[in-house]
Amino acid sequence: MAANFSDQPVQVYDASDALINPAKEDGNLAGIKSDLDTINTNTLPKGQATMANSSPVVIASDQSAVPVTVTPNFATRSDTYTVAASGTTVNKSAAPVTAFAVQVKGTGAAPTSWTVVLEASLDNVNFSTVLTHKTSTGDGAVMWSGSLLSPTLYFRSRCTAISLGSATNIVVTILGSMS
Repeated sequence: MAANFSDQPVQVYDASDALINPAKEDGNLAGIKSDLDTINTNTLPKGQATMANSSPVVIASDQSAVPVTVTPNFATRSDTYTVAASGTTVNKSAAPVTAFAVQVKGTGAAPTSWTVVLEASLDNVNFSTVLTHKTSTGDGAVMWSGSLLSPTLYFRSRCTAISLGSATNIVVTILGSMS
């Protein structure tokens, strides 16, 4: 059985029988290459967008702006401690992270001693220790989770012990990223 195709434009209708008119620019259908996955959100003239490794793509001039949502694949948090306490929880449920780096640095001088834990949670209620940074790790030293991946929806630092000595406080910096 042979199929017959017409070179005439095809009318397309949605489920409610409303005519769908594809956006056109200069008589051609507008389109964006689907083999590229990154959209450059730099400011361009209206009706243009760029894709990674490509030239600007013209979208129909009568088409409204195309919303683009970019979700970072990392999160950072810094907490300052003078006493043992829990830091602010970072919510990464929209784009979970799996690998971490933690740095503890005394302000004004190296603290006498400290223990800071990086905790992770899937429900923002029950937290488990992922990394422990302590005096023997070193003031200003960065600790990485390495190949130990911890898929996490929420994370926080918690200072469990601290003796400042000549330091005025400690600053804990966390970087969480997708592996």
